[in-house]
Amino acid sequence: MAKHSSIGIKVTVDSKEIKGLTDIPDMGATPEKLDVTTLADEYRQYINGVKDFGDLEFTFIYESGADGNYAQLAAMEGQGIKECSVEFPDGAKFTFSGDISVRILGVGVNAVITFAMSVALQSEIAYTAGN
Repeated sequence: MAKHSSIGIKVTVDSKEIKGLTDIPDMGATPEKLDVTTLADEYRQYINGVKDFGDLEFTFIYESGADGNYAQLAAMEGQGIKECSVEFPDGAKFTFSGDISVRILGVGVNAVITFAMSVALQSEIAYTAGN
């Protein structure tokens, strides 16, 4: 079984690859626990509830200009649900849809300007295996 590094991970939004990616969020969620313990039980018992993925937040290095990555994503804000994917170098792919929002992240002296793209999920995250 092959091991892989993060080199070559791609993020696409509406079939456009977004350049400058530096971080991706967790691609999954643990279900919330629902307590089903009764007064007759000697220990707590649980069943799985719904999964809460939260907002998916990706970090990118800021590219200036009308064709830059920030401008591309900022133009998608408020434009409805967008189809997104994260693809690993081996071809494995996570696909999902959601509302896009972007924000410039705080910056200090001698630092690279970065921004975050948050996706408010409107679907589950589907996984397709790679090679």
